[in-house]
Amino acid sequence: MGATSATAKSTSTDDLVESVLASDELGLYLAYDSPQKGFEAVRDAVPEVDALLSRRDASSALVEHYQELDLVETSKSDPFSTIRVAFFELLLAQPEVVESVSDAERVALHEEVLDSWALKLSIDGADHYGTTTSAFLGLRSLAAADDAVALDVSQDSVASEFLEEGILESFDTRDSSELLTSIPERLVESLPERMKRTVRLPSGGEGLARSAGREAYFGASGGVLTAGNVAALAKSYGSTKVYTPRGAAVPALRWSGQDFTAAEKSQANSWVKRAYPSVEVIGSATMKYNCHSYAWHKQSTANDVWINLPIVHPYISDGSYVRTAYTKYINTIPNVPNGVRVYYYGGDHSAVKTSSTHFLSKWGQLGLIKHRPTATPYTGVTQLNYFRRA
Repeated sequence: MGATSATAKSTSTDDLVESVLASDELGLYLAYDSPQKGFEAVRDAVPEVDALLSRRDASSALVEHYQELDLVETSKSDPFSTIRVAFFELLLAQPEVVESVSDAERVALHEEVLDSWALKLSIDGADHYGTTTSAFLGLRSLAAADDAVALDVSQDSVASEFLEEGILESFDTRDSSELLTSIPERLVESLPERMKRTVRLPSGGEGLARSAGREAYFGASGGVLTAGNVAALAKSYGSTKVYTPRGAAVPALRWSGQDFTAAEKSQANSWVKRAYPSVEVIGSATMKYNCHSYAWHKQSTANDVWINLPIVHPYISDGSYVRTAYTKYINTIPNVPNGVRVYYYGGDHSAVKTSSTHFLSKWGQLGLIKHRPTATPYTGVTQLNYFRRA
């Protein structure tokens, strides 16, 4: 758990880095609609995060710790390695860090992002760490340092959304693999000539073969990050529409690309069980669908649609569902039929009533969870509203 604000203020910067990365709350970042929103939830829950990011030497300490991170050893020794490493990269990607690093630190950061990204693809056949946070960190650092990159990002809806939230929405404007491929190429371009080199995987995938002075080009033949395998590893969404029972169109995102790695899924499920021992994981962690899609669109773990509800709830405003009861944010469930949808007012969360004591809901990118009404990661909830089909 996080230390008090007063304790954090008296702690050295290096110790604050260690304390943040050791927190039991890091998995919270997966419970929200985007990695950046999830990061903000962790920031609210762990006072050391604010204390760390307010330090003048935070960027130097974080870059140094990132350089010292042993991904191979961490994958073997840390039962939550995928969560911890992804959160570390989200932490490094915050404006307080990427906008304040020195030129030398930025070069070191970009080199380490490249090496770490490539190394992730060599561990357990690329089925351990995810690479989306590598790309997120790389793009944010590039945009903070290079006006040309910032301009390119601002003119592209895919890149802009990814820069802001860490979510790839491919829509119809650009293939997300093109964005992911361009990030390592531009990271390489940011390095001094003497530091450029090809990052390759030896046969068997054990570690990285490095040779100073060789040209680094991730899209080149033989490089680990080719357009083809980046496209295969891209975790992205394309625009689509689903419809309410009365036929109103609802903007949504349909999943395309690979889901979490096997290790990411397993560790996310384990984190939920440890952080919320009273709940039951019914369906594994997945990027494919979220709570609103499960509750209002399709109640199946085969769901592949993500719905970010607008301010005006489309399933309610068109009369498809009507409110049948409401309560404060309490565990007492009113006498309404099973299958009734529940909207967490103030928490941007939806669930389905499955019994007199429990709900079933998808927790962001975490799994499908059976839980009591208040046993969730969502704060700020003021009211539970129950809706039945009209």
